[in-house]
Amino acid sequence: MKAITCIGIFLLLTQYLNSQQITYKDSIDKVLKQYRKGNKVFHDKNEDIKRRYYYHKKTNQISTIIISNSAEHSETIYYFLSEKLVTMSIYLPYSAMPSSRGKPMSSAYYFKDETLVDKYEVNFPKVDIEKYKLEGLELYERAVTFLKNKGVFK
Repeated sequence: MKAITCIGIFLLLTQYLNSQQITYKDSIDKVLKQYRKGNKVFHDKNEDIKRRYYYHKKTNQISTIIISNSAEHSETIYYFLSEKLVTMSIYLPYSAMPSSRGKPMSSAYYFKDETLVDKYEVNFPKVDIEKYKLEGLELYERAVTFLKNKGVFK
């Protein structure tokens, strides 16, 4: 009887420890929270597309890029750490998935070494993640050039 009780306690303890594991998503979100303050925002607009570059002064790096397309009513947010894309969130209009109308509709994708490691989608249509990721990397290069022209980067 003691052996069965000990095995039961061991199984419960292992289950508890596994449920307390911190995922990659949680650790990245925690790190990114530190970079949300102390940013200087630069605006780059043309016609319907607005780009906002968040420059973190202490680390001398671009921390966030937000691109909004007012014609399509969509927005994509890219987060960077040490010049690498770590997460991206995509917001699309309900017309992209009419069955989601009236429900929360969001997505977030987490990258490690530019490889998708985790994703979070709620009532969201299938999208080409690779296309959005490449757009984010191109936007990063554009942001660096833009900030060099402004005299922020040397």
